[in-house]
Amino acid sequence: MVNKLSVIITTLNAGKFIRSLLNSLKNQDTQTFDIIIVDGGSVDGTVDIINSYKLVNLLVQPGVSIYGGLNIAIEACKTPYYLICGADDFIYSHAINTVLADIERIGDPGIVLYSVKKGGLIVKPNYPSKFRRILGWQSIISSHSVGSVIKTNLHNKLGMYSERYKILADGYFFSEVFSYTKSVYISENVIGEFSIQGISNKNFYENIFTMFLIQIKSHAFFPQLILLVFRLVKYRSKGM
Repeated sequence: MVNKLSVIITTLNAGKFIRSLLNSLKNQDTQTFDIIIVDGGSVDGTVDIINSYKLVNLLVQPGVSIYGGLNIAIEACKTPYYLICGADDFIYSHAINTVLADIERIGDPGIVLYSVKKGGLIVKPNYPSKFRRILGWQSIISSHSVGSVIKTNLHNKLGMYSERYKILADGYFFSEVFSYTKSVYISENVIGEFSIQGISNKNFYENIFTMFLIQIKSHAFFPQLILLVFRLVKYRSKGM
């Protein structure tokens, strides 16, 4: 029987923390899911660690970008849904069972959004109302990694993750999804921990300017400019 869910991971020199994530997957209450990892050419032993775990489909693609790696994994995905995990994330033992139960209960969701623990706090998703779409996808999802289960064939209709963006290509995809489908469901379950050490969390200015460029593709320019200025002022007022 074909599994319904794949966990997709990209790695590059993730030897310090990939074992923790893989152990969290190994210790799931169910093993009825696939694991696909695309490695960008690690030289720190990451590949050896991954190969020590059974049932992992490892694809080594030296030099591939994060979003390029995700696209390769999605193309290799044989399941109707996928969940992305960062190499330094962690998912709770009930996570896969919870996701599979939700997919079965809902029937045919486009996306299911979950709560995650981020920086010690629980971050909850919100329904993508028109107002929240104007604010941006970051006011809707708790996180792309760990917090979002996505129907694989949405990429057939909306395209893959764009490699035009070094960061937040997932945001562009979510913007397209929320405009395309209303089949978005919110779960109150907390299914894992999202690491705040990623590149999009470290470079705030690049983050908000990229968000602005993405948002003006589908929303009026002036409101997005006001939001950009507000975010800059708020960030500066915190002395960051």
